[in-house]
Amino acid sequence: MSLLDDVSIVVTPNGYKAGTLYGVLPTYAEGIDLVNNGGFDSGSNWSTPSSWEIIDGKLEGTNVNAVSTTQGGFLFLGKTFLVTYTLSDYVQGNVRVYLGGTQPTSNRSANGTYSEYITITTANTTLYIQGISNFTGNIDNISVKEATIDNLPRVDYTDGTSSLLVEPQRTNTVTYSEDFSQWTIDGNASITSNATTSPDGTENATKLIAGSSSGRQAIKLNNTSSGDLAVSVFAKKGEYSVIQLSDARNATAFINFDLLNGSVGSSSVMTGEIVSLGNDWYKCIATYNSASNIISMRLSIAESSTSARLVNFSGNGTDGIYIWGAQLEDSYPTSYIKTSGSTVTRNQETYEKTGISDLINSEEGVLFVEMAALSDDVTERYISLSDGSLNNRVYIQFTTTTNQIKMGVTKGGSTQASRPETVSDVTEFNKLAISYSQDLFKFYVNGSLVFTDSSGDTFTANTLNRLNFDVGTSGFSKFFGKVRKLQVYKTTDIDLAALTS
Repeated sequence: MSLLDDVSIVVTPNGYKAGTLYGVLPTYAEGIDLVNNGGFDSGSNWSTPSSWEIIDGKLEGTNVNAVSTTQGGFLFLGKTFLVTYTLSDYVQGNVRVYLGGTQPTSNRSANGTYSEYITITTANTTLYIQGISNFTGNIDNISVKEATIDNLPRVDYTDGTSSLLVEPQRTNTVTYSEDFSQWTIDGNASITSNATTSPDGTENATKLIAGSSSGRQAIKLNNTSSGDLAVSVFAKKGEYSVIQLSDARNATAFINFDLLNGSVGSSSVMTGEIVSLGNDWYKCIATYNSASNIISMRLSIAESSTSARLVNFSGNGTDGIYIWGAQLEDSYPTSYIKTSGSTVTRNQETYEKTGISDLINSEEGVLFVEMAALSDDVTERYISLSDGSLNNRVYIQFTTTTNQIKMGVTKGGSTQASRPETVSDVTEFNKLAISYSQDLFKFYVNGSLVFTDSSGDTFTANTLNRLNFDVGTSGFSKFFGKVRKLQVYKTTDIDLAALTS
């Protein structure tokens, strides 16, 4: 994926369009509308069984129970689509759209125009508009457009500022991340789908309700995972304000999240983080090690932030909390990956720009970056200027030592300057700059000069010709993290203390 344009080697994400509240969805380019007669101008192209009828330019449903109006001839498998339609004259029940018969959009039960991305992993060639629970209402202006990643970098806004987001390959093993009706009731809880607006801006969040009988007020979903795990869910207070995450296969693992105060409560085995997204939504994250090969992810209502694991209590059958977007993944948490019936893998993101020797002064210059690690996982992650090899490069890296960042300059395979520096937290943004010139190398960290080396060779003209989010040669020690700003200067005549402050 190309990161930079042809005339600049400055990355400033502030110019990109803001994403959703949690700021981590990929940007899509939409193709042509694949639906024939999506405005229902006539009955052509559609198969309308009993309870469905096309009248006056609308698809009208009357007391529809698990019956679909269909259109065939599509190729859905392995692609992502944007599904849009309008629901009007709503009376009762739910309606949803299936692409391929097994992967639906969210249930809708109110008038409005709805848009939703859906990725298809099961082969089928039919579009289904399905009414359930005595659906009565009208459908119009349905469209299905193939959506492809448009090669723009993703931008994260979770801390209120914008930064380039670069993440490794990850799989969400929660097979129903948004459709909690597919989860198992554990105790006396109940759920109401499409109860409020979720962080993606649509009315598809679920309300988890405490039942009136005493018992667990929880739901769960079995998964196959082990080792270092990260569990997360988006949650918002309702009448209750504490959600508990726990492992149903581990009798001690749990953690509470206070959705009123935005804080982590009592826990055992699990450690946690809570991230505010605005509009009272929080991303609740728990990490821990599971020795078992099977984990059952459980979401529970808790009475207080100090509640023990799975305390039995009774509610009133109405009060609850709101949930959306559950995820279980290896190691540390990454951005949300939607699933609709199967696990989904997001590919590793990589960035580089080659053929830019005219934009880099190999003989002297400055490499500046403001960056944060996704996790202090003590793995090597680089940003570098190079000639495409390890022999000639200027680099800044996260190292295999906790909270350590290192600078280095290598010429002809020989180290000219090198300096590790410990910072308070690599997962927080740090401003770093390397100044390189003949017999003078400097390293600035957050406004302070931490290293000077007055001997060593720099490069001949036009040696450095690429900017990499890796060790210097494609494919190794790729950078994963967040970058607010990345700049390369052709001169060392820069106030680096001010630049890195």
